Amino acid sequence: MTARPSISAERGFYVVRCATVAALAYRLAVLVGLQHPVWAPMSALIVSQGTVTATLQSIWGRCLGTLTGVAAALLVSWLGGFVGLGVMLQVGMAVALCATIAVEQPQLRVCLWTCPIILTSGVAGQATALVATSRVAEVVLGAAVGGLLAAVSELLQARLSRVRPLLQPEP
Repeated sequence: MTARPSISAERGFYVVRCATVAALAYRLAVLVGLQHPVWAPMSALIVSQGTVTATLQSIWGRCLGTLTGVAAALLVSWLGGFVGLGVMLQVGMAVALCATIAVEQPQLRVCLWTCPIILTSGVAGQATALVATSRVAEVVLGAAVGGLLAAVSELLQARLSRVRPLLQPEP
């Protein structure tokens, strides 16, 4: 019988953190009544990096990229409604605008898929601005949960690393 490899404390924290951010972000999104609560845990997981510093940088890019995509979608939707462009052309125009930005600012790439989500995920008669507001709320909620739990996890790991040597028996 072979021994199973043990899970290190760092890996264990990562597993627990991922599971917790996903579940908590989803539950909070449902509680506040967001239109597509699935985007909150996805955002929480996407921003969650190995360190708090990396997570904060990821949050910054995700939120700013989302706002960029929102701005592009709203602008193109307004112009498209004004001149009678269909959704397909609006999506193409918004993505082209965002791609122009993402080429220069890769950390904002999320704008590329934010604009099609906004332009295509509303129900008939729903204002694009309402879809955009919901999208921003989903991303911000998920990013906040991901950031908060990254900080808590890093704090717990630091404290555990100070206590662990005291718990190990002397040779």
